Amino acid sequence: MFSKYDRVKIVDVPEDNQELYQLIGKEATIIDVDRDYDYPYEVVFLDKRSQNINEWHGILLFADRHLELSDEPDIESAKAEIRELINKIWKMRTIDNTELLSTLRRVERML
Repeated sequence: MFSKYDRVKIVDVPEDNQELYQLIGKEATIIDVDRDYDYPYEVVFLDKRSQNINEWHGILLFADRHLELSDEPDIESAKAEIRELINKIWKMRTIDNTELLSTLRRVERML
């Protein structure tokens, strides 16, 4: 059993959907737990791409068998976010302060 605000890693997905398999190995934070259901855990992913997939599918819910605790920092996702930010700066030569701060906060949570 997991608790609210636990950092978890996805080890399986609740639906047999090819796009959802991209979420395996990604880290997330549990933001809501409702033990009255078979899939009690609502999560928010630490990287933007995984969160977009999650939202596209209507906020996925997970069961215990889909998750495992993760205490390690998500270095690969942090690197991906930093690379994406660098590419935006190179292309645009400028970047919005709120977007920059938002990305840096995501990276900080990952690490």
